[in-house]
Amino acid sequence: SAKMMIIKGGLNIYSTIDPKVQDTAKKVFENYSAYILPQNGNFPQASCVIIDPHTSDVLAIIGGVGRKNANMILNRATNTKRAPGSVLKPLSVYAPLIEEGIANYNTIFDDTPIYLKENIPWPKNSPNRYRGLMPLSFAVEHSLNTVAVKGLNMLGINKSYDYLTNVFNLSLNKSDYAEAPLALGQLTDGESLLNITNAYSPFANGGLISKPRTYLYVTDNYGNVILENRAETKRAISESTSQLMTKLLEGVVNNGTAKQIASKELTSIAGKTETSGNSRDKWFIGYSNDYLCGVWCGFDTPKAMSYSKNPACTLFDEIYKKLYENASFKDEFYLSNNIVEEYYCMDSGMLPTQDCRIDIRGTRVSKGYFVKGTEPKEYCTLHKSVVIDAADGLIADVMTPSFRKRRVSLLDYVRAEEYDRFNILDNEYFVSSRKRK
Repeated sequence: SAKMMIIKGGLNIYSTIDPKVQDTAKKVFENYSAYILPQNGNFPQASCVIIDPHTSDVLAIIGGVGRKNANMILNRATNTKRAPGSVLKPLSVYAPLIEEGIANYNTIFDDTPIYLKENIPWPKNSPNRYRGLMPLSFAVEHSLNTVAVKGLNMLGINKSYDYLTNVFNLSLNKSDYAEAPLALGQLTDGESLLNITNAYSPFANGGLISKPRTYLYVTDNYGNVILENRAETKRAISESTSQLMTKLLEGVVNNGTAKQIASKELTSIAGKTETSGNSRDKWFIGYSNDYLCGVWCGFDTPKAMSYSKNPACTLFDEIYKKLYENASFKDEFYLSNNIVEEYYCMDSGMLPTQDCRIDIRGTRVSKGYFVKGTEPKEYCTLHKSVVIDAADGLIADVMTPSFRKRRVSLLDYVRAEEYDRFNILDNEYFVSSRKRK
């Protein structure tokens, strides 16, 4: 058998593993107790895979924590499937929405519940609140479940399922053909860390994806090639979509759920976090220009974990600090001439006016990234300039003394009455909510 040929020294395997990268990850995972706290006296398990995003060659793979004390043991990076949760959203919803021209960096969503499920609003966000109007960029940064479901409904379940299976090469169950699995990542059988991580490679590789490889070829003891593992590459998404997704996911690291990652000061990093249902799985899939790294953390027998910081982000960060500790400059992500920057209003998605800058909350102007020709063209019509009474925040009237008058802008927007039962955070910034009774 092939196994016996290897044992007897009859085969030479040319591996893709990079000794430096493997050793770096290995040291972090052997010393993981310095970074990860136990849960009720027990340490969770973790796994890691690091890929060359341009070739999908596996540079490092760690199947568990602590020192390895046996061979042929469980490799949690390849042989364990867990629900990917929110790390699926860029693959199942956001990249397809952009690729299909349905949504853009500045597309506005209303962060409100979709419907009541047994008299409970669904889906819930984490933390459990609804913020109201927001651009796609903010929703991605803060991993909002409502926006993922609404985006899925815009895209269509069939299209989402097709992208996951035929574009990003993931293995789904027929029962995954539904809202919760596709939008929220609650896959029936789960997916391996290796496959989920590699599915992110088009974002880091100009839209191209290859099958992951752990070896290049095998020769016999005479140097004859008896097995060749050729790269299989295809276009998954356009270069423009890959660059827009990178900017969205860079926002997650700079401003969102992964802002704990400090190695972003050494090199540009983009990625996505996940804390699955009941906090049983912690994920982070992140990348720089050089490396694509996925980390999973959890117990072999799933049970809830309670961490103030995502331990998958912590392990990722320790690896990247070591990989880039001698970097002489911060490597930025590439943007082609087909991507342009433009300022927009975070409530309307339109070009900002002065009223967008004097919103009662402060400026609502943000910078976005767009495929040339898709940037906003019309000016915001949502913000309305009003004079309020600084004493109570209500719109001033003839009884308001001039020294208490303050000019601000509010949103001239009325949400459907069915949402009145929910405390949606931006309700108080509507013109209608500031009128005197």
